[in-house]
Amino acid sequence: MGLNDEAEKIRYARGLLADEEAAPDHRQAAREFLSAHRHEPSRACDNLHCYVHHVDELFDAFRVCFECKHAYRTERELIDTFNAVMTQADAEAAANGWAPLEFVPVDDAEQIFFCPFCTHDF
Repeated sequence: MGLNDEAEKIRYARGLLADEEAAPDHRQAAREFLSAHRHEPSRACDNLHCYVHHVDELFDAFRVCFECKHAYRTERELIDTFNAVMTQADAEAAANGWAPLEFVPVDDAEQIFFCPFCTHDF
């Protein structure tokens, strides 16, 4: 079998994930491959697949969005991402002639009630 293109490799990795009799180290290699390569989700990876970045996120997370399934590794990552996305949105609103949002950066994850990427509430 020649895995000549990315699509073939992704199909092969998905097949390994779906095969419960595949060797554990082969299934782990498939997970690692899918976490490093952008791809469309399948049933084999749907519970791990981040719809924002189109990769599988295979780590313990501080918080996971139930809508887009993006996983924030730490509280700090969530805070930094939220502040960056909201600051950018504020600047884009002003650049497009809208009133600025007057966003004030947060310093505690408990102040964040929605996913900064898809705006789904936590």
